[in-house]
Amino acid sequence: MTSKYRPKVFSAEMLQPLGEIVADLSQKWDCQLIEFNGEGENIHLLFQYFPQMELTKFINNLKTVTSKRLRNEFQEQINKHV
Repeated sequence: MTSKYRPKVFSAEMLQPLGEIVADLSQKWDCQLIEFNGEGENIHLLFQYFPQMELTKFINNLKTVTSKRLRNEFQEQINKHV
């Protein structure tokens, strides 16, 4: 078994705006964000969506938008871990 090294990139100050971004995107995709929390190396989402929605497109959009926005706002902090 091989474990993957994951640097602890997310700080407490990053999780608040990240939750707001996820909530905003969920609303745009007609989803309901039920729960959001995170740790230093990952986040956990629980959301409700319609079966007609293309889940893979939503997840890809979610990852792209959150990455771009967080890198713009917390560039120095993220670059320390990359």
